[in-house]
Amino acid sequence: MNTKPKIQDVLRILWKEVDGNDSATEFVAEELAHQLSIVLISILKAQFENNLPYPTLFETEFKLYKSDVLKQKIATDPDSIKDKIYSVVKVKPFSIVKKILNSKVLYSDSRTKVGYVVIRTMLELYKNPDIHLQNTLSFANLGKIVALLKDMNESLPAEDAYALYQRCGEDVRYYTYVSRATLEYIYEHLSEEMKQREFEAASIRSLALCVFGVASRRPYSIELLCKLISHKGWAKLLEDTASSYSSSLDFIGEIMVANICSVNEAINQAVIDAFRNNLHQFRPSFILEAMGSIIRKISRFPKPEYKEVLNSAYDLLMQATVVQFLRN
Repeated sequence: MNTKPKIQDVLRILWKEVDGNDSATEFVAEELAHQLSIVLISILKAQFENNLPYPTLFETEFKLYKSDVLKQKIATDPDSIKDKIYSVVKVKPFSIVKKILNSKVLYSDSRTKVGYVVIRTMLELYKNPDIHLQNTLSFANLGKIVALLKDMNESLPAEDAYALYQRCGEDVRYYTYVSRATLEYIYEHLSEEMKQREFEAASIRSLALCVFGVASRRPYSIELLCKLISHKGWAKLLEDTASSYSSSLDFIGEIMVANICSVNEAINQAVIDAFRNNLHQFRPSFILEAMGSIIRKISRFPKPEYKEVLNSAYDLLMQATVVQFLRN
């Protein structure tokens, strides 16, 4: 799998994050220099140990010429070589990363190691409380970072996944099919405490995370479905659906209806009551779709014990029909 284009994408994101910010630029230069010097020393050792072709970048960039003396020094005093690499990388970190990616004689997992260094540096930047970054991270760029992590088969600790997510703003253009897989990945890596925090947040971003995250992880508990229906982000979504990006916002409701209201777990009186208690947060058309989905599920697999749920869902559907008629 060719990860090079994806690493280049993430490197560009990192460069844009620090461009024009002196403190962020200095921090990233030091972090990349520290982590890349470790990676490059390991690459250099492997080249000698396995008698592989010697990468010219070690000669052109670091003045480390292939010799028995260098091989011996790497074995006996690697720190001195690492310090030399560090001092060069710190001066031009982004240029060095690009040259490593373009090298044709490095062994197979070198690019993966460099990709992880770039992401690790980005995460350390985001978690540094002393550095203020001007712009938020777009969901499109978050998707590029997650795509690289998946390609490299790398998993993130909960605090790192949350740090990436929290860099994103309320960019309503990207609550679409494209961002769904990205937010599913983030949700999967969060701790239960972090998930609970997002269930309680009154934002569309949190709602999208919870809806997409829950939809991908069946079976659903009744408690979880009720928490999702009661999410305060639905009210915010109701306010914003008149925007020019309503189709993106509608996608959240579509996933809720198609993936969550159409399953057996939704045929429950507590679920219907949760919708009824939060009716003020939803558009009538959404209630019509949600109740219609539950009613169709019952009609396909009718059971005597579903009678109360069916009557309640139908009653709620009729209420929504009347409200929609009056609004029109």
